[in-house]
Amino acid sequence: MAWAPSDSWFVPLLRGGLRKAGVTVSDSGPWNPELASAVKTFQGSKGLTKDGIPGPNTWQALGPALGLVAGLKAEEAVTAARTLRGWAYMPTIHAQG
Repeated sequence: MAWAPSDSWFVPLLRGGLRKAGVTVSDSGPWNPELASAVKTFQGSKGLTKDGIPGPNTWQALGPALGLVAGLKAEEAVTAARTLRGWAYMPTIHAQG
């Protein structure tokens, strides 16, 4: 079974970050195979495991595209993404990607 987030509040942020990083992705919609494929494309471009799961290392790599300080550690990037735009939490993701 493919991974899917239990709460998809972060999908618009993820889509925006991917677009700013130069990955072609649609402007709206829920988590779906097209978005997972875009995440894999981004992960491959950054030398990450291409699993399609937006885990801590993926958020870390997306940091500059999201306007976060470059050089954040993976867990720091997740924390920053949680607070970006005032969101209080982010689903816990236990994945290498």
